[in-house]
Amino acid sequence: MRHAIRLAMTLLALWTGNALAASCDSACLNGQLDRYLSALTARDPSKLKLAPSVRYTENGSALKVGEGLWAKATELGKYRQRFADATSQQALFIGIVNEGGAPTIAAIRLGIRDDAIAEIEHVVARKGSHALFAPEGFVSPHPSLSSVIAPAKRLPRERLIAIADSYFVGIEQHDSKVIFANDACQRFENGVATTNQPGRTSRNCAHSADLLTYIKSVDDRRYPIVDVEHGIVVSTILFDIPPNQNVNSAQISQDPQAAARMLQPRTLLLTEWFKIDDGKIQHIEAIMHNLPHGSKSGWEKK
Repeated sequence: MRHAIRLAMTLLALWTGNALAASCDSACLNGQLDRYLSALTARDPSKLKLAPSVRYTENGSALKVGEGLWAKATELGKYRQRFADATSQQALFIGIVNEGGAPTIAAIRLGIRDDAIAEIEHVVARKGSHALFAPEGFVSPHPSLSSVIAPAKRLPRERLIAIADSYFVGIEQHDSKVIFANDACQRFENGVATTNQPGRTSRNCAHSADLLTYIKSVDDRRYPIVDVEHGIVVSTILFDIPPNQNVNSAQISQDPQAAARMLQPRTLLLTEWFKIDDGKIQHIEAIMHNLPHGSKSGWEKK
């Protein structure tokens, strides 16, 4: 009996040790990102340790590693922001990746398994892929990213996700009242400030939901990275923008060209991060790319 107990404890210790050895902490995840970005700009996937079943998508399309951004990437821009989540074993880079002389705005997500890259997802905005495109707007990461939430005020990851998700619920319902956001919350999309700006009707993050009536639904909501210490949630979602949707009359009168663009049917793929403090969204930034209407992300649940 004692021998059996000792054997079980030994096996448990071995299993636990192996599980811990296979786990990648924040430093490890950032190291994986660094190696990936170095290989990407060298256009040499052989520098990476890839899982045998690695999956790679760019803007919703399944590709082979070496295709897409890999084919033309030459260097990183000065703006480089990293997110890591040891619980989900995922990491994200947001920044400028140059394709020769052409800058792209890239959100690059990696999923790590057994010290190898098992998942690669690129959301890449290039000139012309969306009406909003301002790589020059990426100068330095927003200061809220580095601000640590006091331990007594930190929320569990499930609550942080629910607060971020309230933004998408509000957009679906076109109801700002259901969104947990600070009145001073501002949003940037592809480097462009889209709230509280001259010529724009959206005052703040929550108020936008009352105006985005052309979005029918927010689909395939994923929250791959949550940073409890800094109050950060990263999401990737799809906005369904079907034909013959409604556009707020104020938007049509103030900016007819923008309204015409909104009326174009499409699916909008976004990687979006939220800063959350005091139980409310304080700041939002998004990288986004237009896809044909009805497109998928490539990561939807089967």
